[in-house]
This record gives sequence, structure tokens and C-alpha cells, in this order.
Amino acid sequence: MNKQKAIILVVALAIIVVALLSLLFFVPGRPVPQIQGPSVSATPESLGGQIYEQANNPLQDALPDANPLQNSNPIQGIYQNPFE
Repeated sequence: MNKQKAIILVVALAIIVVALLSLLFFVPGRPVPQIQGPSVSATPESLGGQIYEQANNPLQDALPDANPLQNSNPIQGIYQNPFE
């Protein structure tokens, strides 16, 4: 009998907790203000604009080969995969 009361109490508490959490998250509250990003333009007159104009890209939009094993695989031409 005592075990049944404990189970009923746990289920009732779980229902109450779920109801309170649903009220907390799903009831619309006050509206959240919209935050606007900075409206800064990098014109050549500003310091950031001058640095941007003087900066150069050493890679010139060409990425280096990032796979070190592509040219150093010692068994590249020796083993032939029969399933390819």
C-alpha cells in the first residue's frame, strides 16, 4: 500500500513539473527586441578602409595542397584493388 502511494506521488509530481515547464516555455511573454547589427561601411576615408585597401592576399585565392599523403604513398602503383 505504501509503494502505491509513492508511485502515485511521483507521477503527480512529474505531471505538475511538466505542466509548469510547459507554461514557462510555451506561454508567450513580452516581445524580444530586435537587435540590429552595426552599420559600419569600410570606406577608404576610415582607418579600417585604408588597411583593407593596403592588405594583400598571399595565396591569391589558391589554396595549398592540404593532403600530405597524396604524393608520398609508397604503394600507390603496386596494389590493385580487385573491386574497383
